[in-house]
Amino acid sequence: MNFSAPNDSTVLKSFTAGTVVNAVPAGACAEVACTRDDRERLRAAIGIVEGRFTMEETDEGARITSAGTASHAMQPQEGFNAATHLLALLFEVFTQEQLGTLPAFLQKHIGVELDGSSMGIQQQDAESGPLTLNLGLVHADASLCTAAIDIRYPVTTDGAALIETIQKTARAEDVFSEEGGHMKPLFLPEDRPFIALLQNAYKAFMGEPAPLYSTGGGTYARELGGKGVAFGPFSRMSRTAGSTIRMKTLTSTGLCCMHRSV
Repeated sequence: MNFSAPNDSTVLKSFTAGTVVNAVPAGACAEVACTRDDRERLRAAIGIVEGRFTMEETDEGARITSAGTASHAMQPQEGFNAATHLLALLFEVFTQEQLGTLPAFLQKHIGVELDGSSMGIQQQDAESGPLTLNLGLVHADASLCTAAIDIRYPVTTDGAALIETIQKTARAEDVFSEEGGHMKPLFLPEDRPFIALLQNAYKAFMGEPAPLYSTGGGTYARELGGKGVAFGPFSRMSRTAGSTIRMKTLTSTGLCCMHRSV
Protein backbone atom coordinates (compact mmCIF):
# COMPACT_ATOMS: atom_id res chain seq x y z
CA MET A 1 0.00 0.00 0.00
CA ASN A 2 1.38 3.39 -1.04
CA PHE A 3 0.70 6.74 0.63
CA SER A 4 1.43 10.31 -0.38
CA ALA A 5 0.69 13.89 0.64
CA PRO A 6 2.20 17.31 -0.06
CA ASN A 7 5.08 18.18 2.20
CA ASP A 8 3.32 20.79 4.30
CA SER A 9 5.81 20.57 7.14
CA THR A 10 7.38 23.73 8.47
CA VAL A 11 10.49 21.87 9.71
CA LEU A 12 11.02 18.66 7.70
CA LYS A 13 13.27 19.36 4.73
CA SER A 14 13.95 15.75 3.73
CA PHE A 15 13.47 12.18 4.91
CA THR A 16 14.88 9.02 3.34
CA ALA A 17 14.43 5.43 4.50
CA GLY A 18 14.36 1.99 2.91
CA THR A 19 15.26 0.50 -0.45
CA VAL A 20 12.41 -2.00 -0.94
CA VAL A 21 8.99 -2.21 0.68
CA ASN A 22 9.34 -5.86 1.69
CA ALA A 23 12.28 -5.28 4.02
CA VAL A 24 12.65 -3.54 7.36
CA PRO A 25 14.72 -0.37 6.73
CA ALA A 26 18.22 -0.64 8.16
CA GLY A 27 18.82 3.09 7.90
CA ALA A 28 16.97 6.40 7.79
CA CYS A 29 17.98 10.04 7.61
CA ALA A 30 16.05 13.27 8.15
CA GLU A 31 17.02 16.90 7.76
CA VAL A 32 15.09 19.48 9.75
CA ALA A 33 15.08 23.26 9.88
CA CYS A 34 15.20 24.13 13.53
CA THR A 35 16.57 26.43 16.19
CA ARG A 36 19.46 25.86 18.57
CA ASP A 37 16.95 25.07 21.31
CA ASP A 38 15.32 22.47 19.06
CA ARG A 39 18.71 20.83 18.53
CA GLU A 40 19.22 20.61 22.25
CA ARG A 41 15.80 19.04 22.65
CA LEU A 42 16.64 16.55 19.87
CA ARG A 43 19.89 15.72 21.61
CA ALA A 44 18.00 15.08 24.85
CA ALA A 45 15.39 12.96 23.06
CA ILE A 46 18.14 10.80 21.53
CA GLY A 47 18.97 9.70 25.06
CA ILE A 48 15.36 8.70 25.72
CA VAL A 49 13.83 7.29 22.52
CA GLU A 50 14.67 3.70 21.64
CA GLY A 51 17.08 3.49 18.74
CA ARG A 52 20.60 4.31 17.56
CA PHE A 53 20.78 7.91 16.42
CA THR A 54 23.45 10.38 15.45
CA MET A 55 22.94 14.10 14.89
CA GLU A 56 25.01 16.75 13.18
CA GLU A 57 24.43 20.46 12.87
CA THR A 58 23.55 21.92 9.45
CA ASP A 59 23.16 25.47 8.17
CA GLU A 60 19.37 25.21 8.55
CA GLY A 61 19.21 23.07 11.64
CA ALA A 62 20.13 19.41 12.00
CA ARG A 63 20.59 16.12 10.18
CA ILE A 64 19.60 13.02 12.17
CA THR A 65 20.58 9.52 11.13
CA SER A 66 18.90 6.39 12.46
CA ALA A 67 20.53 2.94 12.37
CA GLY A 68 18.33 -0.15 12.40
CA THR A 69 18.54 -3.83 11.54
CA ALA A 70 17.23 -5.14 8.23
CA SER A 71 14.96 -8.18 8.05
CA HIS A 72 12.33 -9.56 5.71
CA ALA A 73 8.88 -7.99 5.96
CA MET A 74 7.36 -11.38 6.73
CA GLN A 75 9.09 -11.28 10.12
CA PRO A 76 9.55 -7.60 10.99
CA GLN A 77 10.04 -8.49 14.65
CA GLU A 78 13.45 -9.92 13.72
CA GLY A 79 14.65 -6.49 12.60
CA PHE A 80 14.65 -2.94 13.96
CA ASN A 81 12.91 -0.33 11.83
CA ALA A 82 15.13 2.73 11.45
CA ALA A 83 12.32 4.75 9.82
CA THR A 84 9.59 4.32 12.42
CA HIS A 85 11.98 4.99 15.29
CA LEU A 86 13.34 8.11 13.61
CA LEU A 87 9.78 9.38 13.22
CA ALA A 88 9.19 8.62 16.90
CA LEU A 89 12.25 10.69 17.77
CA LEU A 90 11.09 13.66 15.69
CA PHE A 91 7.67 13.60 17.32
CA GLU A 92 9.31 13.82 20.74
CA VAL A 93 10.41 17.33 19.78
CA PHE A 94 8.07 18.62 17.06
CA THR A 95 4.28 18.74 16.82
CA GLN A 96 2.02 17.13 14.22
CA GLU A 97 1.43 20.54 12.66
CA GLN A 98 5.16 21.19 12.40
CA LEU A 99 6.00 17.81 10.85
CA GLY A 100 3.07 17.76 8.44
CA THR A 101 0.29 15.53 7.13
CA LEU A 102 2.01 12.30 6.10
CA PRO A 103 4.49 12.03 8.98
CA ALA A 104 1.62 12.67 11.39
CA PHE A 105 -0.44 9.93 9.70
CA LEU A 106 2.44 7.44 9.92
CA GLN A 107 3.11 8.24 13.55
CA LYS A 108 -0.56 8.10 14.54
CA HIS A 109 -1.61 4.98 12.62
CA ILE A 110 1.61 2.94 12.53
CA GLY A 111 4.12 4.25 15.04
CA VAL A 112 6.60 1.49 15.89
CA GLU A 113 3.90 -1.21 15.87
CA LEU A 114 4.21 -4.33 13.74
CA ASP A 115 0.64 -5.66 13.99
CA GLY A 116 -1.53 -2.91 12.49
CA SER A 117 -3.27 -2.08 15.78
CA SER A 118 -3.39 1.68 15.29
CA MET A 119 -4.45 1.22 11.67
CA GLY A 120 -7.46 -0.77 12.88
CA ILE A 121 -6.44 -4.01 11.14
CA GLN A 122 -4.87 -6.12 13.89
CA GLN A 123 -6.02 -9.75 13.52
CA GLN A 124 -4.89 -13.35 13.44
CA ASP A 125 -6.19 -16.84 12.71
CA ALA A 126 -5.32 -20.38 13.72
CA GLU A 127 -4.22 -21.32 10.21
CA SER A 128 -1.55 -18.68 9.60
CA GLY A 129 -1.07 -16.57 12.72
CA PRO A 130 -1.08 -12.79 13.15
CA LEU A 131 -1.04 -10.00 10.59
CA THR A 132 2.27 -8.16 10.20
CA LEU A 133 2.78 -4.60 8.95
CA ASN A 134 6.10 -3.16 7.85
CA LEU A 135 6.78 0.47 6.98
CA GLY A 136 9.38 -0.24 4.30
CA LEU A 137 9.79 3.04 2.43
CA VAL A 138 9.60 6.69 3.44
CA HIS A 139 10.68 9.67 1.33
CA ALA A 140 10.22 13.40 1.68
CA ASP A 141 11.59 16.31 -0.30
CA ALA A 142 10.66 19.97 -0.54
CA SER A 143 7.30 19.29 -2.20
CA LEU A 144 6.12 15.72 -1.54
CA CYS A 145 6.06 13.03 1.14
CA THR A 146 5.58 9.35 0.23
CA ALA A 147 5.56 6.06 2.11
CA ALA A 148 4.85 2.39 1.44
CA ILE A 149 3.87 -0.46 3.73
CA ASP A 150 4.03 -4.23 3.32
CA ILE A 151 1.25 -6.25 4.97
CA ARG A 152 1.07 -10.03 5.39
CA TYR A 153 -2.49 -10.81 6.48
CA PRO A 154 -4.07 -14.08 7.70
CA VAL A 155 -5.33 -16.49 5.03
CA THR A 156 -8.92 -16.29 6.31
CA THR A 157 -9.01 -12.47 6.05
CA ASP A 158 -10.98 -10.59 3.41
CA GLY A 159 -8.13 -8.72 1.74
CA ALA A 160 -10.39 -6.25 -0.09
CA ALA A 161 -12.08 -5.25 3.18
CA LEU A 162 -8.71 -4.80 4.85
CA ILE A 163 -7.52 -2.51 2.04
CA GLU A 164 -10.71 -0.46 2.29
CA THR A 165 -10.16 -0.01 6.04
CA ILE A 166 -6.67 1.36 5.40
CA GLN A 167 -7.83 3.66 2.62
CA LYS A 168 -10.72 4.97 4.73
CA THR A 169 -8.26 5.75 7.54
CA ALA A 170 -5.94 7.53 5.10
CA ARG A 171 -8.76 9.60 3.58
CA ALA A 172 -9.79 10.79 7.03
CA GLU A 173 -6.26 12.18 7.49
CA ASP A 174 -6.10 13.83 4.01
CA VAL A 175 -3.57 11.25 2.82
CA PHE A 176 -3.79 9.75 -0.67
CA SER A 177 -3.48 5.95 -0.78
CA GLU A 178 -3.37 3.35 -3.52
CA GLU A 179 -2.95 -0.40 -3.67
CA GLY A 180 0.66 -1.18 -4.45
CA GLY A 181 0.27 -4.75 -5.66
CA HIS A 182 -2.09 -7.15 -3.89
CA MET A 183 -1.02 -10.80 -3.80
CA LYS A 184 -3.54 -12.96 -1.99
CA PRO A 185 -2.23 -15.42 0.63
CA LEU A 186 -1.55 -19.04 -0.26
CA PHE A 187 -2.79 -21.80 1.98
CA LEU A 188 -3.03 -25.58 1.71
CA PRO A 189 -4.94 -27.51 4.42
CA GLU A 190 -2.84 -30.08 6.24
CA ASP A 191 -5.36 -32.85 5.45
CA ARG A 192 -4.35 -32.91 1.76
CA PRO A 193 -3.15 -36.43 0.80
CA PHE A 194 0.21 -35.29 -0.54
CA ILE A 195 0.93 -33.49 2.75
CA ALA A 196 0.64 -36.85 4.51
CA LEU A 197 3.02 -38.40 1.95
CA LEU A 198 5.61 -35.72 2.63
CA GLN A 199 5.18 -36.10 6.39
CA ASN A 200 5.71 -39.85 6.15
CA ALA A 201 8.84 -39.38 4.04
CA TYR A 202 10.19 -36.84 6.51
CA LYS A 203 9.58 -39.15 9.48
CA ALA A 204 11.19 -42.09 7.69
CA PHE A 205 14.38 -40.12 7.04
CA MET A 206 14.61 -37.88 10.10
CA GLY A 207 13.19 -40.34 12.62
CA GLU A 208 10.75 -37.84 14.12
CA PRO A 209 7.30 -36.40 13.27
CA ALA A 210 7.22 -33.63 10.68
CA PRO A 211 6.17 -30.27 12.16
CA LEU A 212 3.84 -28.21 9.98
CA TYR A 213 3.86 -24.42 10.06
CA SER A 214 2.96 -21.43 7.92
CA THR A 215 5.06 -18.40 7.08
CA GLY A 216 4.42 -14.95 5.65
CA GLY A 217 6.71 -15.55 2.66
CA GLY A 218 5.40 -17.27 -0.47
CA THR A 219 7.82 -16.35 -3.27
CA TYR A 220 8.54 -19.85 -4.57
CA ALA A 221 5.17 -21.38 -3.71
CA ARG A 222 3.47 -18.92 -6.07
CA GLU A 223 5.40 -20.41 -9.00
CA LEU A 224 3.56 -23.68 -8.36
CA GLY A 225 0.13 -22.17 -8.82
CA GLY A 226 -0.73 -22.33 -5.14
CA LYS A 227 -0.39 -26.13 -5.09
CA GLY A 228 3.03 -26.50 -3.53
CA VAL A 229 4.62 -26.43 -0.08
CA ALA A 230 8.17 -26.23 1.24
CA PHE A 231 9.63 -29.56 2.36
CA GLY A 232 12.69 -30.50 4.38
CA PRO A 233 14.25 -30.47 7.88
CA PHE A 234 12.57 -27.93 10.13
CA SER A 235 14.45 -24.65 10.50
CA ARG A 236 12.76 -21.32 11.29
CA MET A 237 15.76 -19.48 9.92
CA SER A 238 15.86 -15.75 10.57
CA ARG A 239 15.95 -13.72 7.36
CA THR A 240 17.98 -10.79 8.61
CA ALA A 241 21.18 -9.17 7.37
CA GLY A 242 24.07 -11.58 7.89
CA SER A 243 21.84 -14.57 8.69
CA THR A 244 23.39 -18.02 8.28
CA ILE A 245 22.40 -21.68 8.23
CA ARG A 246 24.23 -24.61 9.79
CA MET A 247 25.97 -26.87 7.26
CA LYS A 248 24.40 -29.88 8.99
CA THR A 249 20.92 -28.45 8.45
CA LEU A 250 21.66 -27.62 4.82
CA THR A 251 23.01 -31.12 4.17
CA SER A 252 20.04 -32.75 5.91
CA THR A 253 17.67 -30.69 3.75
CA GLY A 254 19.26 -31.97 0.56
CA LEU A 255 19.36 -35.58 1.71
CA CYS A 256 15.77 -35.48 2.95
CA CYS A 257 14.53 -34.10 -0.38
CA MET A 258 16.53 -36.75 -2.26
CA HIS A 259 14.95 -39.44 -0.07
CA ARG A 260 11.47 -38.14 -0.95
CA SER A 261 12.24 -38.05 -4.69
CA VAL A 262 13.16 -41.73 -4.75
